[in-house]
Amino acid sequence: MCIRDRVSTQSTGENWIKKEIQGTKITKEQCFEMCKKVALYLFENKTLIVKEQLIKDTMNIMNNKNQVNENEKGKKEEEVTEDEVVMMMMDTLPIRWTGKEGTFIHKSVWEYLISQLFIEELLSLESTSLSRKRLWESCVLSKDERSVMLFLADFVRLEREVKNGKCWCDGKNENLFQDLLIEMIERTKQEQDGEGDFHNKATGGNAMSVLNYSGFKFSGMDLSKVKVAGADLQNSNLHLVDLSESQLSAKVLGNCVG
Repeated sequence: MCIRDRVSTQSTGENWIKKEIQGTKITKEQCFEMCKKVALYLFENKTLIVKEQLIKDTMNIMNNKNQVNENEKGKKEEEVTEDEVVMMMMDTLPIRWTGKEGTFIHKSVWEYLISQLFIEELLSLESTSLSRKRLWESCVLSKDERSVMLFLADFVRLEREVKNGKCWCDGKNENLFQDLLIEMIERTKQEQDGEGDFHNKATGGNAMSVLNYSGFKFSGMDLSKVKVAGADLQNSNLHLVDLSESQLSAKVLGNCVG
């Protein structure tokens, strides 16, 4: 999937939601929030099947947090039942339903949503709290999840290509996301083998894979003692890179420049 196709995936999901929320009390923000929560559940439970009960349970949580449409407050309209609100939400989501089960209209929509959660998690963390990364350390992203990393790599590329010292998103500093990925890799040097080591390796491995997919050149870097098992470094530029005492998988070092 090329960058043009991945941008098209984002537009497809957004256009679907924009169209489906018309005439309902569901806002675009509520729908996107539900999409991300559903996508996260599927990611953590290794499934692509969405169940109606998941929508009901998630809506209850959202309602308890007072995530309501501010535009509807104070209006004296006929009350709708909880089941009607659930049905409205189900109809607006980019999910094709068969009875009480469904799947996202395309797997790439789910992949895009997961990538956004990875991005939001990392950008929301202060440098001093990078050790707490629920998604980044949850697992080494597999080949089946490669498109998630490609969406992340697109983010890095877009950020890198912007001129005038500003990121293309929200006025962040240039290359902020790329720098955070590098910092995560560097932090793996400080960790001792033992309890929690898998999570450390997963974080570093995922970060290094994303950087490589984005075309980042590692040449000249000191990556000695990094723990990045599972990192996909095929076709990477490792010229004059110090990888002494590092922990990585030799099977993903094909076609490297070194």
